[in-house]
Amino acid sequence: MKRLYINDLKNRAKNKKKEQKKLCLNYILNKQNVDILTKIKLKNKIKKLKHYTKVRNRCSITFRARGIIKSWKVSRIFLRKAAGLGLVPNLKKSIW
Repeated sequence: MKRLYINDLKNRAKNKKKEQKKLCLNYILNKQNVDILTKIKLKNKIKKLKHYTKVRNRCSITFRARGIIKSWKVSRIFLRKAAGLGLVPNLKKSIW
Protein backbone atom coordinates (compact mmCIF):
# COMPACT_ATOMS: atom_id res chain seq x y z
CA MET A 1 0.00 0.00 0.00
CA LYS A 2 2.79 2.42 0.84
CA ARG A 3 4.38 1.67 -2.52
CA LEU A 4 1.21 2.91 -4.29
CA TYR A 5 1.33 6.14 -2.28
CA ILE A 6 4.97 6.71 -3.22
CA ASN A 7 4.20 6.01 -6.89
CA ASP A 8 1.42 8.57 -6.79
CA LEU A 9 3.80 11.17 -5.38
CA LYS A 10 6.27 10.45 -8.20
CA ASN A 11 3.51 10.73 -10.83
CA ARG A 12 2.39 14.06 -9.37
CA ALA A 13 5.92 15.45 -9.64
CA LYS A 14 6.31 14.12 -13.18
CA ASN A 15 3.03 15.54 -14.44
CA LYS A 16 3.25 18.91 -12.72
CA LYS A 17 5.11 20.56 -15.60
CA LYS A 18 2.79 19.05 -18.21
CA GLU A 19 -0.26 20.24 -16.30
CA GLN A 20 1.04 23.80 -16.06
CA LYS A 21 1.88 23.82 -19.75
CA LYS A 22 -1.59 22.52 -20.63
CA LEU A 23 -3.25 25.25 -18.56
CA CYS A 24 -1.18 27.93 -20.31
CA LEU A 25 -2.06 26.57 -23.75
CA ASN A 26 -5.76 26.46 -22.86
CA TYR A 27 -5.59 30.07 -21.67
CA ILE A 28 -4.06 31.20 -24.98
CA LEU A 29 -6.55 29.09 -26.93
CA ASN A 30 -9.55 30.70 -25.23
CA LYS A 31 -8.51 34.25 -26.03
CA GLN A 32 -10.67 36.02 -28.64
CA ASN A 33 -7.91 37.54 -30.79
CA VAL A 34 -6.16 34.26 -31.77
CA ASP A 35 -6.32 33.30 -35.45
CA ILE A 36 -7.62 29.93 -36.67
CA LEU A 37 -4.25 28.42 -37.67
CA THR A 38 -2.80 29.12 -34.24
CA LYS A 39 -5.85 27.57 -32.58
CA ILE A 40 -5.44 24.38 -34.61
CA LYS A 41 -1.75 24.13 -33.67
CA LEU A 42 -2.55 24.69 -29.99
CA LYS A 43 -5.28 22.03 -30.05
CA ASN A 44 -2.80 19.51 -31.48
CA LYS A 45 -0.28 20.32 -28.74
CA ILE A 46 -2.96 19.92 -26.06
CA LYS A 47 -3.95 16.52 -27.47
CA LYS A 48 -0.36 15.33 -27.14
CA LEU A 49 -0.21 16.50 -23.52
CA LYS A 50 -3.53 14.88 -22.70
CA HIS A 51 -2.21 11.36 -22.11
CA TYR A 52 -0.66 11.19 -18.69
CA THR A 53 -0.83 8.82 -15.76
CA LYS A 54 -3.81 9.31 -13.49
CA VAL A 55 -2.94 10.45 -10.01
CA ARG A 56 -5.05 9.19 -7.10
CA ASN A 57 -5.66 10.99 -3.86
CA ARG A 58 -4.57 8.68 -1.05
CA CYS A 59 -4.74 8.83 2.72
CA SER A 60 -1.35 9.85 4.08
CA ILE A 61 -1.70 7.50 7.06
CA THR A 62 -3.59 4.40 5.91
CA PHE A 63 -2.83 4.78 2.14
CA ARG A 64 -6.50 4.13 1.33
CA ALA A 65 -7.53 5.35 -2.14
CA ARG A 66 -11.25 5.86 -1.56
CA GLY A 67 -13.17 8.12 0.77
CA ILE A 68 -10.51 10.81 1.15
CA ILE A 69 -11.24 14.11 2.88
CA LYS A 70 -9.20 16.61 0.85
CA SER A 71 -8.73 19.26 3.52
CA TRP A 72 -6.98 16.79 5.87
CA LYS A 73 -5.68 14.28 3.26
CA VAL A 74 -6.88 11.34 5.33
CA SER A 75 -9.55 8.72 4.77
CA ARG A 76 -13.03 9.13 6.22
CA ILE A 77 -12.54 6.03 8.39
CA PHE A 78 -9.36 7.33 10.01
CA LEU A 79 -10.86 10.80 10.43
CA ARG A 80 -13.87 9.32 12.24
CA LYS A 81 -11.64 7.35 14.62
CA ALA A 82 -9.37 10.34 15.26
CA ALA A 83 -12.34 12.64 15.86
CA GLY A 84 -13.80 10.13 18.32
CA LEU A 85 -10.55 10.13 20.28
CA GLY A 86 -10.31 13.95 20.13
CA LEU A 87 -7.09 14.02 18.07
CA VAL A 88 -8.44 16.40 15.40
CA PRO A 89 -8.69 20.03 16.57
CA ASN A 90 -12.06 21.81 16.12
CA LEU A 91 -13.82 18.58 15.18
CA LYS A 92 -16.16 16.64 17.42
CA LYS A 93 -18.03 13.44 16.83
CA SER A 94 -21.64 14.45 17.23
CA ILE A 95 -24.38 12.18 18.52
CA TRP A 96 -28.06 13.02 18.24
